[in-house]
Amino acid sequence: MDELKPCAYCGESFEITKTIHETYYLSHKPNGICLVSRRQEFFSEEAAIKAVNNRPIEDAQTARIAELEGNLKTITELRDKLLISYMELVNESAQD
Repeated sequence: MDELKPCAYCGESFEITKTIHETYYLSHKPNGICLVSRRQEFFSEEAAIKAVNNRPIEDAQTARIAELEGNLKTITELRDKLLISYMELVNESAQD
C-alpha cells in the first residue's frame, strides 16, 4: 500500500476508515480552515489512496526539477572540462 501524502491545503494527515458496508471513508482533521474538510467515500482503499496522492502539477514540477538538475550537472561537468583545457593551454603558452 502506498503511503498517503498529507493534505495539499492544510498539511494535515489523512485517515482511511473501513465501514461495515465494505466502503472506505477518507477524512482528516484540518487545522483551521481547509478546502478539503468533508469526508469522502470510496469503494476501495486503493481508490482512496489514489485520490489523496493524485497531484499532477506537483508531479510535473518534480519531474521538471529533476530534468533541470541533470542539465545543471552536465553544464557543470562541461565547464570544468573547459576550464582544465584552458589552464593547460595557458601553461603550455607560458612554457614556450
